[in-house]
Amino acid sequence: MRFVDDISNLRTSRCMRALWFAFAKGKERDGFRLCHYAVQRNHIHLICEVDDREALMRGMKGLSVRVARQLNKALGRSGRVIADRYHVRVLESLRQLRAAIAYVINNRRRHLYEHGGWTVRRDFVDPFSSGWYFDGFADGPRDRLPGRLANVEAPVTAAQAWPLQRGWRHHGLVAVDEIPARRASDRRRRRAMP
Repeated sequence: MRFVDDISNLRTSRCMRALWFAFAKGKERDGFRLCHYAVQRNHIHLICEVDDREALMRGMKGLSVRVARQLNKALGRSGRVIADRYHVRVLESLRQLRAAIAYVINNRRRHLYEHGGWTVRRDFVDPFSSGWYFDGFADGPRDRLPGRLANVEAPVTAAQAWPLQRGWRHHGLVAVDEIPARRASDRRRRRAMP
């Protein structure tokens, strides 16, 4: 989901509070379940589980409306918030599903790596992602929530179908310091480094 240019940075505490509230209220509706997310500067990655195409359309429409209302209210603005229709990619295998989960949960780590800012702690979990609610880390913060989130309704819901609930684990848990979707040349170069 990509946002209009005049919302310059979604990765602020004000925007995240608005998004958190919108996610919490729209995370589960009529066959639509928001299971993972990552908030970037001008777009959001979501992994949703849906019963059918109609549930996806209804769920995304409802979530989009909630997100737009909450962001407009938080930023003291009105008008359009979402730049264009959301992009959908259907994940057809457990391997694709595992890769997508790693990509979304560790997306910030990937961006930092690509831009040369590789200075985050090994156990860093992006506070602008659903990583704090993710129980599929091979290591790292499983049942630890930051104090500021402890008494707030979760912005995601548990998957109900086996592939997203447990099936993807067949291809391995996600390392907390995994850099998802690196190019093959990057992987070779990193292996060659001392």
